[in-house]
Amino acid sequence: MLLSISSLVMLFSGYAIHIGLGRFLGPDEYGDYGVIIALWSCVNLVLTTGLPQAVSQNIAANENKSESILKSALLLQFAALTIITVSYYLMAEPLALLLNDKALTPLIQLTAFIFPLNAIYSLFLGYYNGLHHFKRQAIIDIVYGVSKVIFILSLVFIFKLNGAIFGFIIAALFASIVSFHFPKQVQSYFSFKKLIIFSIPLIGFTIFLTLYQTLDLLFVKAFIHDGQSAGFYTASQNIARLPLFAFSALSLVLFPSISQSVTQNDIERSRRLITHALRIIVLLLLPGVLLVSATSPRIITFIYAKEYLPAANSLAILIFGFGFLTLFTILMNIINGAGTPYISLIISGISLVICAISCVIWIPLLGLSGAALSNLVANMFGCIAAAIMVYKRFAVLLPAKSIIKICIASFVLYILAKMIFIPVLLLPL
Repeated sequence: MLLSISSLVMLFSGYAIHIGLGRFLGPDEYGDYGVIIALWSCVNLVLTTGLPQAVSQNIAANENKSESILKSALLLQFAALTIITVSYYLMAEPLALLLNDKALTPLIQLTAFIFPLNAIYSLFLGYYNGLHHFKRQAIIDIVYGVSKVIFILSLVFIFKLNGAIFGFIIAALFASIVSFHFPKQVQSYFSFKKLIIFSIPLIGFTIFLTLYQTLDLLFVKAFIHDGQSAGFYTASQNIARLPLFAFSALSLVLFPSISQSVTQNDIERSRRLITHALRIIVLLLLPGVLLVSATSPRIITFIYAKEYLPAANSLAILIFGFGFLTLFTILMNIINGAGTPYISLIISGISLVICAISCVIWIPLLGLSGAALSNLVANMFGCIAAAIMVYKRFAVLLPAKSIIKICIASFVLYILAKMIFIPVLLLPL
């Protein structure tokens, strides 16, 4: 519940930022912001997922070694963030040229300064997650979310797009200060090899996962040169990501819980956790996805403005893609928590290839709808493959009876939403 509250704060802060920037900057500059942050996010995940999750998994299994694990992880993180920050800064111009917009170079360089602060903040989140200190983790996330809203929306009015990036840097600084914990004196370091071996496939998996969340946007920027399409598609993506953010708290709790039950060889507990988690997700996810798809034009104009209406068709498709991605992410957290992250790496890598090929074929033919369709196909494949692997490992998923009931109720809601006009604010009711 605490993590759900912090996730809601992060969710609302993220949407406050995107709505504010979308309305203030307009589709053109807002599209640039979306592309820059998408590019930065892919690289940022090298620092914020693999090693923090390795820390969480190892601490959940060996709480008595938590300080030595943190000490070893900090040394590895400092080495990695130094290399990545410098490399990204130097590669800014080639990346901008790849996106057919050299004017993005200074903005890409500026985002490099977010890496060190985000890396430290994320590592300590993994430490608290492994210890099941969810309250501390929730407080840190709330500080980060609120700080981002305050600084990004304040500075964008003064420095425009540069101000938004400066706001990101200051918010990350606040989060890293609040999360900092100096490791206690321990005689030995935890195995660097163990942390690295567990981290590498997780890093690969998360990069692939994020790339095919953002690859469609990058292809839109590279293939469609009307100046506004990237902004429209960024708006669609930020609404479609709602389910992914909404269920992030469940993922955070599920990962160390599965790690612990697998380490203790308590398969029955693992099965119960999986069944309950999937029931909650599908019960809320499917009707939510169908309602957004049915009312996409109204949602787009309500959240952004009428000038973003061309994004409605892509949103109606993209919300299904992110629905599958939400399930895929939960299933991958189960697989990773069971200590087999290489499976996640393989599935997400194949999904990324499917997404890239689909974008090359469909964006020139269908425009923004083609990009959304590419996302849907890739995420559907990943979700089905992950579900098969979880079933093979634990012999449990969601009962067929539950799936049938939820599908019938959800499609009734979809038909009603199509037939009856309901104000956007009343859709959840």
